[in-house]
Amino acid sequence: MKLDLQLDAFSLVGIDAWTPGEGDLALGIDAVRDTVAAHDIPAVAGNLVCDGKAPFPAARTVTRGGVTVGFIGVIDPTLLGDGLSGCTATDPVLAVRTAVSEHPGVVHWVLLHHGDEADDAALAREVPAIGLVVNGHARISRPEARPLPAGAVGLAAASRGKSVGIADVTFVPGAQPGVYSGGDDGARTASQLERYRKRLQTADKALEQAADDEARTRAQRQVDFYGERVKALEEEQAATEASALGTGVGHQVGLAHVQLGKDIDEHAPTMAKVEAALERISALEAAHEAPATRPGLAYVGTDACLGCHADQHAQWTATPHARAWNSLVAEHRERDRACFQCHSTGAFDPAGPTHPMLVTGSLQGVGCESCHGAGKTHVATQAAADIVRDPPQATCVQCHDGEQDEGRFDWDAYRPKVVHGASGD
Repeated sequence: MKLDLQLDAFSLVGIDAWTPGEGDLALGIDAVRDTVAAHDIPAVAGNLVCDGKAPFPAARTVTRGGVTVGFIGVIDPTLLGDGLSGCTATDPVLAVRTAVSEHPGVVHWVLLHHGDEADDAALAREVPAIGLVVNGHARISRPEARPLPAGAVGLAAASRGKSVGIADVTFVPGAQPGVYSGGDDGARTASQLERYRKRLQTADKALEQAADDEARTRAQRQVDFYGERVKALEEEQAATEASALGTGVGHQVGLAHVQLGKDIDEHAPTMAKVEAALERISALEAAHEAPATRPGLAYVGTDACLGCHADQHAQWTATPHARAWNSLVAEHRERDRACFQCHSTGAFDPAGPTHPMLVTGSLQGVGCESCHGAGKTHVATQAAADIVRDPPQATCVQCHDGEQDEGRFDWDAYRPKVVHGASGD
């Protein structure tokens, strides 16, 4: 239903090219192919092979205002493993080279890449004809165009749907083919690199001190993510420095991310489809039997803390944490299993609510136990030994992990907004 909704919206907008990723292909190539055909979506996938055949063309060209632009799509073979729904992916570099060679008159190429951002640089280096690389697997949105080898630039927006990226490309007469300029001057990259190196150090320390398998798994996930970000930013910094040495006069690229706040009017035809789909999905979820109750649930909910901690409870109610669940309800996402963990209490713990339908009223929102630990024993015995008095940064980055918050989390700036009183209690 979500795939149908997305492609239906793409059709309304009138996009020029789209490349399916592993999330789409997990539904089965027949479902993807049928949905693409139903909405007349211009899909391109140069290295995708399903049941021994290419399900979509490798590239397509579009002429606008007298300028012809070519679009190529590729997917990282490792995302499909040994096969996903009968599909595998061939060498992306070879696929891009072949597609470019089959359109000798096209000088402006856009690559739609499902893969790690670190591989954007390798693709640009190996196929200099590529000028713009649009990455579909970025974990954070990039506020500026990212310099890549051979005069290419990278564009990326995270998958959380909070902004739309607009790339303004000015084709400069006499500019070298495939050479683009503009974007980050290096200062922003250096700042981000320093921040992520610090986060990686914190994650490494958390991994060393992990007390159980769950904590180790969580810490390892953070180490892997921050390690990837550091590697990508180091490569970006090197590309920026190389670009400063000069690759010739290039076409100009400006990038803006427009936040989709209340000041942006909705596109009525699209919103009608979104609302209808969300209602259908919620109705289907509600029709399923609720999971069995959890008598062993270690989380008692925020209301149980109110009697002894009235001042702290009052302070908490004024924070966004208290309203986290309501933000899901407002968007019809309260039954979305991809969202509920970071908007409820205890959902990261096997002894907590493991399904959205187990999130009872007092567990809705990021409550006391999200930071201080499960409170069942504490409430029963009044013993404080099992309560975390001063929650560490590692607790926060379960949700503020650099991906879901698009890199905005800053421990020193965020902590004072939620801490109880000047003493830090």
